Amino acid sequence: MCLRNSRSIMLLSLYCCLCCLLLLACAVPYSYSYPGHKTFTHDNIELLRVGMSSSEILRIFGEPDEQYVSTFGADVGEEWSGRVWIYFTKLDTRLQYAKRYQKNMFVFYPSEGDMKLNHWEIEALK
Repeated sequence: MCLRNSRSIMLLSLYCCLCCLLLLACAVPYSYSYPGHKTFTHDNIELLRVGMSSSEILRIFGEPDEQYVSTFGADVGEEWSGRVWIYFTKLDTRLQYAKRYQKNMFVFYPSEGDMKLNHWEIEALK
């Protein structure tokens, strides 16, 4: 009888350990990593001009880490659709418990041929 109880206790302990491991695995945040673009220097930022082509931006800064299409100008009654390029640069050290990368963003408007740079936001330089 004692052997049967100890086996049940052992199985119950194993089950509890597996449940704890499963919960711990769910609590670990998704980790992502970007190498960081080292092309964001003061000299390169000074080259930026409204109306630059997307190929010029590619030549200076390389391929973006993310791209998406978004709508702009709706609040002023001149809505237009543009493409956003995101470059992740380095970890944001202002945040202690969250892993957030500082990013630089370029917004392009459609044009015949190459897209043209409309505006940009720079969070971090090299």
